[in-house]
Amino acid sequence: MTKTIKIGAICIVLCLFSFFKLAAQEIKLKEYSFTEFFQMITEEEDSVFSLSNAFIKFNKETDQKFILTFELDKPFNLKSANEDSIRIDKALELTNIVIESFTTATPEFLLFGLGKVIFSKPVQCTNCINFMVTQSTFNSTVTFRYNRQIRDLALILPPTPPPSLYICSSNFQSGLVISSGSSQVFSQFNSVTDKRNFQLTFFENVISANKEKKERVAILGSVFQTILFNKNVVEGSANLAISSEPAETQNESNGRLFGLEINDNEFNVPITNLRFDDQNTDLVTMKGNRWSGLILTSISELDRINTLIDGASLSEKLIDEETYKGYILPRLDEMQLRQADFYSQKDLDNYRQKQMIEDVNFYNSEVALRGLFKNYFDSRHDATSANQFYIEIKDLETRRLAYLYHQAPSFDGFFKWRINQFLKIFSAYGTEPAKAITFSVYVIIAFALVYLFFPNHWDSHGKHRIMDRYRFFLKYVNRDSGIHEVYLEEQKSELLNAEDFKAYLLEQGKTAPKFFMATAMPLYRWSVASTKTFSWFLEKIDFLKGKWSDTEPSKQGGKSFLLITAFLIALLYDIFIKMLNALMLSINTFTTLGFGEIPIKGLPRYLAIIQGFIGWFMLTIFSVSLISQLLN
Repeated sequence: MTKTIKIGAICIVLCLFSFFKLAAQEIKLKEYSFTEFFQMITEEEDSVFSLSNAFIKFNKETDQKFILTFELDKPFNLKSANEDSIRIDKALELTNIVIESFTTATPEFLLFGLGKVIFSKPVQCTNCINFMVTQSTFNSTVTFRYNRQIRDLALILPPTPPPSLYICSSNFQSGLVISSGSSQVFSQFNSVTDKRNFQLTFFENVISANKEKKERVAILGSVFQTILFNKNVVEGSANLAISSEPAETQNESNGRLFGLEINDNEFNVPITNLRFDDQNTDLVTMKGNRWSGLILTSISELDRINTLIDGASLSEKLIDEETYKGYILPRLDEMQLRQADFYSQKDLDNYRQKQMIEDVNFYNSEVALRGLFKNYFDSRHDATSANQFYIEIKDLETRRLAYLYHQAPSFDGFFKWRINQFLKIFSAYGTEPAKAITFSVYVIIAFALVYLFFPNHWDSHGKHRIMDRYRFFLKYVNRDSGIHEVYLEEQKSELLNAEDFKAYLLEQGKTAPKFFMATAMPLYRWSVASTKTFSWFLEKIDFLKGKWSDTEPSKQGGKSFLLITAFLIALLYDIFIKMLNALMLSINTFTTLGFGEIPIKGLPRYLAIIQGFIGWFMLTIFSVSLISQLLN
């Protein structure tokens, strides 16, 4: 009995399968050439042209202008052979349409499609396959939808080419929607097409939309196995949604998205809703995009798939979609749910500036999202991107600490908040050691400017250095002696010490071993060498030759110029030495706090202690940041 029931059940299943297959094959596609297709549109008297169950096939006799070409180094950039644009002033409603996209029946490989077409009215395509469109303009709304009937259409598709929707170098002026009505469409379609890879390709298009006109930009691609969205410009006040939700299927090969590629696009929209299932996607690539608005995304894990993401373009743009919905939905009643703009600027600003910081659950979710990306970039040794997301996490933490402190003030809370702010400014939370060095240089220069106007033990002349320089030149111009003699007079105390040493050697060395004379005399010569050499140099360049008052009037002009030039050079040298002394004092205080001694008096002495504390703190931050980066 049981065996009979099993056999009967198997027969019923086989019969049902045969029935559905026969039912699917009931779709008959009537063939038209490209020229015939456009001729029917032109001859349609109604404002709407409708066509169902058709196969648009290339006719080499009449359809030469529908040939598409491409360069070998730019295979995605198709060009139309048509010289003039084709204008369609009727709305289009196309259902179950298959277009022949290429053929190998001719000696050369040929591509066919719609090129240089201007669509003035709305275009609605349902289950349309192998559309190749280039250099076209859509002045009104464009919709591509896929429902369960696509399975029936797939059953009668030829084995080649693989099904696709390919649009490049076109302009969408009133929004674009590509979607499937059910997540099961994916499995229903691909259970027939198997691994033929239904591909969506969008390349170098301009897509615009206006929120006030209820226009949308949405690519909800659960029916596609590969989505390539590259080098497009999306602009306007409407939001962009890109989704690749998988089918509910137990057959993994038919239920996976093979690839999602979003590269080198410019998204000039307030919100981009980016959603893909990481557990059912083989490859995700997002590189080189420019996002002017925020990115709402819902990703649970990145390491399960082969993912290539440019972290710089996503930094400071992400919002966790599920968390945001948890914030916005409870605030809307049933009527608002049907009409609400979930992503209004007011709600987004309130969520980002307040709710995601104050609500611990929202805060944890946003930190977890950024932590997911940080861990992803860490696993790929992309330290720059990982640091960017780490800084985002710490920024959120700093804002959270500020909120907690103001809710319950305490010293610990204040210290945690302020130390985070300090670390952000001076080392980007330990991710940029060079930043600590840069600020250290600023601190050293600032304190050096203070020390410049106060005397210190390292500058023997101190504030009298410039006065001594005036005294030297005034003495020179009012005496008959040369400048070298004035210089030797200024150095008299040092020279006397050396001469006294020489006289002592000559007197005592006669009765001492020759070793002392042999080694002491070179020491004497070395001690006076720099003074005598500079004196010799001054003698050679002495241009006054006597008192200034005795100089002939005709020569006073030239000598005045030389005299003032020499004075300014000497003055600049003095100022440089004074600045150098102040800088060295600041560096010494910053790094070592004067080896226990502070060589300065007055108020700067106390400032030096503060500088030493700052230096200790900054150098510690630098060391820890550097070690952290080396370990990473």
